Amino acid sequence: MARTLNDSLIEADIVSLQLAMESGELSSAACVSWYLERIERLNPKLKAVLEVNPKRYSGRGET
Repeated sequence: MARTLNDSLIEADIVSLQLAMESGELSSAACVSWYLERIERLNPKLKAVLEVNPKRYSGRGET
């Protein structure tokens, strides 16, 4: 994932995400944080319903 994280994740498919995680270029916590921030930023326009299990993801970088 040589490009910026933003560019890479917007266009990423599952295989690319798996390879980036296996190589250590991306952590699952960073990936989840990026997507949650993107949803939060776009939610006013999209009116998306989002529920995050606070017991599973606290945003502190856990995987």
